[in-house]
Amino acid sequence: MMDFAERVVKLVPEGAYSMLGKAQALEAAGREIIHLEIGQPDVPTFENIAQAGIRAIEQGFPDFVWEPWSALLAPAHTPPAAVASLQSAMQQALAAADFREGLANLGFDPIDEDPKAFPALLREETAMFRRLVGRIGLRIER
Repeated sequence: MMDFAERVVKLVPEGAYSMLGKAQALEAAGREIIHLEIGQPDVPTFENIAQAGIRAIEQGFPDFVWEPWSALLAPAHTPPAAVASLQSAMQQALAAADFREGLANLGFDPIDEDPKAFPALLREETAMFRRLVGRIGLRIER
């Protein structure tokens, strides 16, 4: 059976990230680049999303920045020894240059975080989004 690092190395980058790499290389060579490779510039933003963004800026969130992230999770109440084993395996994978390169080619910047710090991150982000949603008046419509 192929291990996780071997499978990740075989993944192919999403096309936009390949294009981004080429654009960055041209930019590094002194070419002026207008970046259109990430996102969907030819698809207009839905009006309700655009208005929510405008309200967020008007109501004090002009510098709102959120960095998307991914995490390797285990079910609640997983024994600490199993979590430690999983963390050790992930650290070994992150130490492998080919694994890190495979993730980088997919647009990821892998970091090794202490699993005990993750609940605090979730609390901080939940609180941040609650404030944002409350200030701009978003609600679920049925």
